[in-house]
Amino acid sequence: STSYPYFDESGNKIGVFGADILLDEITNTFKTLPVSENTRLYLFEADGNLIVDTNAEHPFLLDDGVQMRKTPFNSNDALFSIIFENIQSDEWLGQQTLNNKEYYIGVYKYPINEEKSWYLGIAIPESDYTAGLNLLSVNLQEIFVISLILLIVVLFLFVRWISKPLRRIASEIDVLSKGTFGQQISIKRTDAIGKLIHSFNDMSTTLSTMVQTIHQKNEELA
Repeated sequence: STSYPYFDESGNKIGVFGADILLDEITNTFKTLPVSENTRLYLFEADGNLIVDTNAEHPFLLDDGVQMRKTPFNSNDALFSIIFENIQSDEWLGQQTLNNKEYYIGVYKYPINEEKSWYLGIAIPESDYTAGLNLLSVNLQEIFVISLILLIVVLFLFVRWISKPLRRIASEIDVLSKGTFGQQISIKRTDAIGKLIHSFNDMSTTLSTMVQTIHQKNEELA
């Protein structure tokens, strides 16, 4: 959510504009991405407040009936905690064992503005890409090295593919919060992320129209 006070030419406050993008909508968008069911994607803020967890319906917890954001400190999610522990690096990729399962985990930092950043965490079970290899009577060690290299390349491309429109949306939301309305994001994608961007464009256009209407009403009253 973001809000911005609106003042007339004399400096008098005449209204407040607000914009909301539901966290559940972002979560639903992430769940439509072409990844395996066992792959976990996390999007969170630098303080640990969760924005997206593809393994959960929404990024909230209930504490005595009070809704609160999930964090590594209250969610009991070991994968989330491991990812959060490594946000000191702009990009990090490593292997972790959790409950006798091997995971390849990546953490990637995406600055929203000079003061704020989001982090994308990815956890992929080793079994997701080695299951097929176990059926082959070949040198598993050599294939493992090749598959790891390919995995890193795919992770890199996948993260860039997801992050570019997210960074653009975050940047335009920051512009909205400063009172500049009507800007549009050019997009040719027709997937779920494309639909999210089209929704943002519609919201930006609506806010711009509202501002123009208020100006007209003020001129008429004057």
